[in-house]
Amino acid sequence: MCFPFTRCYSEITPIIQVPEFVCGICAYIIQPDEEIFELDCGCIHHLYCLMDELEILEECPLCEDELVMSDVLELRDLRQFQMEKELSS
Repeated sequence: MCFPFTRCYSEITPIIQVPEFVCGICAYIIQPDEEIFELDCGCIHHLYCLMDELEILEECPLCEDELVMSDVLELRDLRQFQMEKELSS
């Protein structure tokens, strides 16, 4: 299941031809069933890694481009949505 406004890795690339993407935060290979987030710079990371590190990240861990405000705001909204969902369960 994906969060609203995000894509699961398997929705981007057919599973048969999955290239190996590595999360720049945890350094693990992104699996087809894991939720990802593509930053404005084009780099792909685990969604949960970005949400966990959001307060200290100033740049993309892979290419070192500065994070754009739209990415930061979207990640904050997703984190808030996740917290509200967990509280209502």
